[in-house]
Parts: sequence; C-alpha cells; structure tokens
Amino acid sequence: GGQIRGQVLNEAKKPITSASVRLVNTGDAPAKTNHWGWFQFPGSFAGPLRVQVAALGFAPRLVEIEVSPETPPFEIILTKGNRVHFKIIDPSGTPIPKVSLFAMSWEKTNSPLRLEQGITDENGEYTWMSGPPDSVDFVINLEGYDFHQEEDVTPRKEPYIITLTPTLIASFNV
Repeated sequence: GGQIRGQVLNEAKKPITSASVRLVNTGDAPAKTNHWGWFQFPGSFAGPLRVQVAALGFAPRLVEIEVSPETPPFEIILTKGNRVHFKIIDPSGTPIPKVSLFAMSWEKTNSPLRLEQGITDENGEYTWMSGPPDSVDFVINLEGYDFHQEEDVTPRKEPYIITLTPTLIASFNV
C-alpha cells in the first residue's frame, strides 16, 4: 500500500490551517492540516479512496484518489464557501434563539459533513458560510421543540425560514 498525505490550499495557493480531512467510509479518524496546510494519515492504504475536505469559510470538497506505493503527496484546492442563511421561528412568527443547526448528509457523499454546528442568535438567525454549491441536509434541534430536518438546502439569496413546533406535553390527573 501507500501513504495518504497532501496539502490543502485556497485558490491563491495559500495553506489552509485546521482543515478537516476525512477518508469517506473507512472509519478512520479525520486528520487536521497543520500550519502549512499539510496532513497525513498513519498507515498504509491501497486502491481507490474518497477524501472529503472541509474548512471554516470554504466549500467542502470531495476528491477521489488511487493509492499505491508510488502515490505522491497531492494538493487539494478549496474555494470560498457559499452562504446559506436560516431564520428559525415558532408558529406565531417569534424568532427562536439558541437553536442548534448541524450540516448532515451532503449530496456528493451521502454521509455526514461533520462541519461546524451553528447556533441561532437572539433574532433566530444563523448564517453558514461554508456551504457547497449543491445540496446539504440539516438537522435543526432545540429542547422543548419537535426535531426538524431540512433537506436539500442549497445556497440562495433569501433565507430558509423554518418553523419549529413546541413539543406537545400531556399531563393527566387520575
């Protein structure tokens, strides 16, 4: 087998520090890039592999590589992330602060993105600046409200307005 190592750069060919580099469907822990954008996975690998790279402020990228003993280090270029804006409200239209939003499955990988979790502000708003150009499914959750999953979220100018419904709690006297 061969080693998986490389460098994550922005479009200006400057290193991206603390990018998450993950081997899709292997169970291996993700690697983080160092100060110079370099990463390496311990061990030996062989055959085709899918590498998912994500960094704050950049669109995630999926790269397919063929690993052999001769595989040289490779470069992964990340582009600026796409903006996705959310506004979370209750059924009366009141904004809900402190709602957790988590980017889950990405259209290209059909597996968790494992990107930053967002929290709505006092106006019930959250802007994700690391969106890919294609669709992502989000989990939106706050204790006391029904669980919500928003599918096929893509970058667009207008916000996604999500209404969370309070969890129904029934109590009985006997």
